[in-house]
Amino acid sequence: MTETFSDQLSHGDFTLERTFDHPVARVWRAWSDISVKKRWFHGGAKWIETERTLDFRIGGQDIVSGHFTERPDPRFAGASRYVSTFHDIEPHQRIISVYDMWIDGKYLSCSLSTILFHADGERTHLTLTEQGTYFDGPEHNENRKHGTAGHLDNMHKLFAELED
Repeated sequence: MTETFSDQLSHGDFTLERTFDHPVARVWRAWSDISVKKRWFHGGAKWIETERTLDFRIGGQDIVSGHFTERPDPRFAGASRYVSTFHDIEPHQRIISVYDMWIDGKYLSCSLSTILFHADGERTHLTLTEQGTYFDGPEHNENRKHGTAGHLDNMHKLFAELED
């Protein structure tokens, strides 16, 4: 039996939309190329990466592990693990995956993520929808939405840096 973060089970969903001033191929590469993805998909300045792999194909996995140098939440010491399995990939159109997260070795959540890419001339409209099951209470859906929005903001910053 897997040890969960708590016995409080909750469900939630959210959708985030972003428009990038870059063609779909460039935005797609930010998700599919490990050398680019690691520059925006991470735990932040107070997080140290200990493992990262990306096998970008149906059935492949995206794995990211690390730990925080300062505890962002007093409930845990700060070790995190993310394991995503790709279920559908339609190049330059969509990515569907299921991902699991652990904190300090305890199962935190399981989520279905759908990312849609829509070309608008030289721009890309991205829609990310997540449906999650969380083992740490009902407030976690908003926390996850906030964290995911932060990743997308990081992607915007990366594109701005690459233009300089």
